[in-house]
Amino acid sequence: MKPSPIQLLKQFAEFIPYVEALARYGNELWDRPLQEGKWTVQQIIAHILLWDQYFYEQAIRHLGTGASLPLRHLDFDEFNKQAVIFSHQHGKEDIVRLAMEYRQRIVDRIGQLTEEDYHVPYVDRDGNGFTVYEYLIGFVPHDNHHMQQIEQCLEAARRCTV
Repeated sequence: MKPSPIQLLKQFAEFIPYVEALARYGNELWDRPLQEGKWTVQQIIAHILLWDQYFYEQAIRHLGTGASLPLRHLDFDEFNKQAVIFSHQHGKEDIVRLAMEYRQRIVDRIGQLTEEDYHVPYVDRDGNGFTVYEYLIGFVPHDNHHMQQIEQCLEAARRCTV
């Protein structure tokens, strides 16, 4: 059974207190790679932040305005490289603040929609269809995947300090 739009939005919003809780950890955790050769916690949060910023600016804030969406399909690998660069150029505090801010903007804007609005089709600049429901269905598991990776890293850090 598919989750309701409201359930999805609630799950999507759970990222905000999660990042707030992560902010309490020191830089040694934030700078720690999840595994050898993998991203750090800071890089993962920057990655999610930049996707939120992109979708907010290019799609979500335009919903219901009648304006066409400037959203385009991006090269994921290049986008992810930019997230790593961004994470090196900004401190933990900025990344936490911006991650929470952009996620809240998205939640607030989508929260203004009716359940029917979640299924209204939009077309991006590449001619691809887009609905708010599909957006949430795609990003909730994406967030969960990364939060699970971070939790495994936290657990490993706890085992090392015991």
